[in-house]
Amino acid sequence: MSKSVSRAALAGAVFVSVASFATTTAKAFEFSGARVGAEYSRFSSKQDDGAGTSVTVDRATIDSGLEFAITPRISAQIDIVHHETTFDSAQSYGLHAIYHLEDGAAFGGFLQREESGGSHVNGFGVEYARTMGAVDFELFASKFNGDAEDEATVFGGNGRYAMAETSAYP
Repeated sequence: MSKSVSRAALAGAVFVSVASFATTTAKAFEFSGARVGAEYSRFSSKQDDGAGTSVTVDRATIDSGLEFAITPRISAQIDIVHHETTFDSAQSYGLHAIYHLEDGAAFGGFLQREESGGSHVNGFGVEYARTMGAVDFELFASKFNGDAEDEATVFGGNGRYAMAETSAYP
């Protein structure tokens, strides 16, 4: 593991430890959120090369996450994801330190490791999430290092809009 990722891991662990014990609120540790998801997709294409060659790619993903509240404003989250494709499989593990700024907003840092085909990539970054009524969005910036000292800087985001707030349970 590179020195920068090791330093980021140490800094994240120190931040969560110090922040959780430096607060003056009651120490009520609890699970504050969880998710489990599954996704499957298939892409098929027939090439017009005269031979009728076709290509099919299947992709299945199982992901999970668990958020643990250290204080009402500080939490830690663990993510585990498994991807399976026609050509390869990959696992991803993430650890997040989260600070809830106000109702509906959160800021944090994360460490992530992805393994595929005998190689791995380590990364760290910052993230921001906000919920405003029916709209949720997330933004992140991260830096990743691979086995061959390859580096990548990644920026991303996603958004969701709830078409209706209904539930099968009251």
